[in-house]
Amino acid sequence: MYRFVTKPAFLFIFLLSVCFLSNCQYEYVEIDLPNETVLVSFSDEILPIFDNNSCTACHSNGSIIDLRRDNAYSSIVPDLINKEDPSLSLIYQYPNPTYNGHQYKKYTPYQAALVFNWIKQGAMNN
Repeated sequence: MYRFVTKPAFLFIFLLSVCFLSNCQYEYVEIDLPNETVLVSFSDEILPIFDNNSCTACHSNGSIIDLRRDNAYSSIVPDLINKEDPSLSLIYQYPNPTYNGHQYKKYTPYQAALVFNWIKQGAMNN
């Protein structure tokens, strides 16, 4: 019977692969999320999400949901808000990075948490 790899060669390959595999590491990335106890301002924190995410490119005049600065609040509240269970609010769900509902623009994890906190705090026009 013919052997392709001798015992010393096999041992060398085994030890080499163990060395490479032992150097594999997974680094967890922690995401800074907004403080839940700090009051979220609709005009200062929520509206800029729509402007900076370019949501207003599609959601503007003539759109079912108009997210331009002057019309955003009345387009969102009360139709897209569920105060009893903020996670079911459409304005939170569809652009959420973990949801497959909206295929174009997504919130960052921080933005999603900010919108969630705003709804949880009563979705005020502040």
